Amino acid sequence: MEYAKLNDIVELENGLKMKICNDYDDYFKTVDIESGEDVTTIIYNLDEYYVGNEVWGYGSSKHEIISIKEENKSMIKLGQKAKDKVTGFEGILVGKIEYLFGCNQYGLAPEAKDGKVNDTHWFDEGRIEILGTGILPEEVRVEKNGGVNRDCPR
Repeated sequence: MEYAKLNDIVELENGLKMKICNDYDDYFKTVDIESGEDVTTIIYNLDEYYVGNEVWGYGSSKHEIISIKEENKSMIKLGQKAKDKVTGFEGILVGKIEYLFGCNQYGLAPEAKDGKVNDTHWFDEGRIEILGTGILPEEVRVEKNGGVNRDCPR
């Protein structure tokens, strides 16, 4: 039997596709990959995520797992809350750089601390772990785009 791993995509019979995001002390957090919203599945061990098992989806009904797939890196979207798997650095994904030779990077802007806005840091795509929703691009979009981004990689 094949079990899901962190960051795998689990599809339920009701069409819900969710990503297993975090291993908390007593449960696993999952995120709806369409909306980015948290989904409560009440799963306590990864070995409970397998095809044929039933899990609690939205609300109070159970749904059968019909497929498990490895994370597709293109699922990373700007505006999501994420962290660097190596350093644990957390923030909102505010930029993407796509290089000719395939080493794509994402910029993580940390939360302001003590009224100070900290620099965005850039990490290779494989180091990014999605934690959940952050902010929708529509919430920060304006009619006329801003100027130079001072947080670009150096």
